[in-house]
Amino acid sequence: MRFSTLCLLLGVGTVFTVAKPSDPTSSSAAPAATGSGGAPVPTVVGAAGITAATSKFGAAIEGAGVDVKGNIYAVNYDGLKNSIGIALGQGAQSSYYQDPDSTTWFNGIRVIESDQTEHNDVVAMLAVDVTNHRVLRISGPPGNAAAVTYCQDAAMLQPNDIAVTDLGDVFLSGMNYSASTGDLWICPNGGAHTPRRIAQLNRTNGIEVDPTNKYLYLSESTNGDGGVVLNNVIWRYELTNSASGSGLDVKNGTDNMPVRTLFKDFSEFDNTGSTDIDGMRTDKNGNLYVTRNGLGEVVVFTPQGELKQRITVPFKGVASLEFGGAQGTDLAIIGSCGVDEKGCLHVHRVDCAGRAFSGLQADKKSGSH
Repeated sequence: MRFSTLCLLLGVGTVFTVAKPSDPTSSSAAPAATGSGGAPVPTVVGAAGITAATSKFGAAIEGAGVDVKGNIYAVNYDGLKNSIGIALGQGAQSSYYQDPDSTTWFNGIRVIESDQTEHNDVVAMLAVDVTNHRVLRISGPPGNAAAVTYCQDAAMLQPNDIAVTDLGDVFLSGMNYSASTGDLWICPNGGAHTPRRIAQLNRTNGIEVDPTNKYLYLSESTNGDGGVVLNNVIWRYELTNSASGSGLDVKNGTDNMPVRTLFKDFSEFDNTGSTDIDGMRTDKNGNLYVTRNGLGEVVVFTPQGELKQRITVPFKGVASLEFGGAQGTDLAIIGSCGVDEKGCLHVHRVDCAGRAFSGLQADKKSGSH
């Protein structure tokens, strides 16, 4: 299936409205969205997939991952930190895996293999365990999956979130919120996947690879006195062939420091630097979808950094997102909602499939799993 190079957002039962000017007295409100040439950018309001009244996920819902069928997976099923469930698609709101170690705290997840036919229903995913400073490889059918440690290092701050290149290199973000410190790690695709710290920063969270595998996006947040959030930015790191030649790594400059450029500074962009960035995903055309946890929205940027779209949901605690559905064009946005703080999901239709979904389709056609 061919996708246009212009990804216009089409809401599922949605209403299109032009973003209104923000309240000038509010520092957290985003101003009216404008695209190239100053034209208004529409805000899309989507359709509920999981509401507070129907949810079987807890408020710490995160993830999200997608398999080859377009099913969406998320953590905190049944409100348990060591549990992963299917959030959207076949078997929606059912358990996929619960780790026997009660100290396990799942957060970011990515499906890396998906062999799902009329005879098989096997998924393999990588899931970060915040508490035990590791990444687990979980594989098998729902309810009968098993986990092994993929990579682990006690020096990791968490990890928090995860991104995987097409060659299988794993990049990890993490943070110590109270200290306002963060890190960036890699677990290479070869050998024992021995972790290596690439950089130390302020708090890191959202992380994603672009579809060309030339760049790695990473969010960084800075706290001030008393934990007050001061700013949120997105860095774009350059990727290059690893020393082993079997994968990718962050490129270093002549000063032996990672080569990166500032992709977006939200204090300068729309005066929302005090609102945290959470999960990030790219579509197959390289557009970057960024959650704003506290504003109840996803901001979409072109690869050139231009504002493309704002997507709003009725819950403020937007935590993560992923492209699913039969064509990979149903954008599932997840986060905490409701008085009782459940995990909710809203769906938005786009015309470009997500990078992760598209990669699994390519693996299916090539016969690799």
